[in-house]
Amino acid sequence: MKDAYRRAENPEISAPIHAMWIGVDEWLESLPHDTSRLGQDIAWSPVFTEQPYKPGRAHLDRMWRFNDGPSWLGGPALLPLPEWPRRPDGKPLAHVASINLWDVWGTAHEENKEAFPEHAEGLPTTGYLEVFHDLVDTWGWETEDRDAGGWLVRWVPEPEEKRLADPPADADQPNDACQAGMFLSGWSSRPPLDFRSDRAAADAAAAVQEAWQLSWWVQRTRKTTDVARAVTHVYGYSQNDSAPALRVLRDVLPLDEGDSHRLILDIASDTYLFGWFGDGAALEVWMRTSDLAARRFDRAWCITRTD
Repeated sequence: MKDAYRRAENPEISAPIHAMWIGVDEWLESLPHDTSRLGQDIAWSPVFTEQPYKPGRAHLDRMWRFNDGPSWLGGPALLPLPEWPRRPDGKPLAHVASINLWDVWGTAHEENKEAFPEHAEGLPTTGYLEVFHDLVDTWGWETEDRDAGGWLVRWVPEPEEKRLADPPADADQPNDACQAGMFLSGWSSRPPLDFRSDRAAADAAAAVQEAWQLSWWVQRTRKTTDVARAVTHVYGYSQNDSAPALRVLRDVLPLDEGDSHRLILDIASDTYLFGWFGDGAALEVWMRTSDLAARRFDRAWCITRTD
């Protein structure tokens, strides 16, 4: 922990990861970078943390039996589930994430959320958002992926208590990852490659993203590292270049006037889900604002960030 405190003394590598907007704004101004372009787009974005939850199915089962309502990565799925989701060719999808939406919504008071320059929610405030995927077969970069059945995103308004659904015997995933956690109020910023035409803004974005990821790692694990690791978060911005994803989305989720594309979940896979989506690639879940408002989660589009 001494290293963590020394790190916290340096504002370039220690970000106010779950502070109110005023704290984030003051920190941005303290950096030796021009953060003016970056600061105007900082978005409220709750972040998943595994602290202080233990890894493994046994710990999750105990929490679920006692109605503690965690979110989790990997592991079992929620009930009711008429049958385990499979592709048309019969291959079972892997359970990637179950997100407690009440937990997400309740991470901050409305006035604290709305203080951020960008604040847009839209997910239900009850139940769970659940994501299944075939992992390394369907990447989401081709229009043909629409009919591949390579993912399923669903809203479970009233999960069954006490029990969870085990993956089928023919499920094939790289490991038996199962990590419970919770969401804390947080924020995210535009990634560096969003500023290709402005070197100063790109440098500022790179410094902010690295500090943000390093600081969340300390919070999540109580350990320090010199390697910035992606986080799992709801809303906000991709931790990758936004432009490639938006180009795909224009084709696969065409917009009517006044509609927009929303990142609703960014799932990191370089820790517990390592190998699930290639070499540490993230899985992003996108929706049209209109579909999100209408609860049409079957129209969500998943992109594995292999770019």
